[in-house]
Amino acid sequence: MATDGLRRAGVFVCTVEGQNVLIFTAGEWVEEASIKPLLATSDFVVACDGALQSCVEHTIQPDLVIGDFDSVPDDVLNAYVEAGGITQHVGDQSQNDLAKALRWIGDARPTSCTVIGATGGDPQQEWANMLTCASQDFDITCLSKSVTYRFLMPGVNHSIDIERGAEFSLFALPEARNIHLSGAMFELNGGVLNMGSEGLHNVVKADRLSINFESGRLVLLQPRPGLTGGETTSA
Repeated sequence: MATDGLRRAGVFVCTVEGQNVLIFTAGEWVEEASIKPLLATSDFVVACDGALQSCVEHTIQPDLVIGDFDSVPDDVLNAYVEAGGITQHVGDQSQNDLAKALRWIGDARPTSCTVIGATGGDPQQEWANMLTCASQDFDITCLSKSVTYRFLMPGVNHSIDIERGAEFSLFALPEARNIHLSGAMFELNGGVLNMGSEGLHNVVKADRLSINFESGRLVLLQPRPGLTGGETTSA
């Protein structure tokens, strides 16, 4: 993890263009076995406010802590700063801390962004986090204990490795047009999805899924291993 940036007039300016960014929030974390490889391949790690406490407990030293600092204990934050950590205070109460982090990161166009801790706990906070991810203009992956959420951008050829026979769902937010989906039981060739149940319970039939679409926003939900699927319906 390398910090590439400058502190200017009390504001930390960081360049993460072309980098892999990992964000920790204060919700429910996935198992450590899934976190370790993400840490190993991440160029920049961000903790959202109270998530710093969990990072400390997992011996993770973020490159940046961002938020209004109303959820992290003072002694934990002070120890982080004393160890050379960098903080970015954003006091805007109209946004939660994940929104603040994604807005800050999105200005620099990362190659990838993975979020851990955006789900679980308060369902209102979870909805806020999911909608925040959907509103960004770059690809984001959120890991929960039961599902991987992939928020996909248009105009990109997405090649997603998913085990053959695995179940997934593909939903539009609120509409996606000219979708090309291959490698699935129910494929699309220039189709349109509208927000709703369209795209529920598809099945992978190849070594990977290929997805591209012209406009709108798609989210792909992939149940994590060990969970059972339900009825399969056409996309």
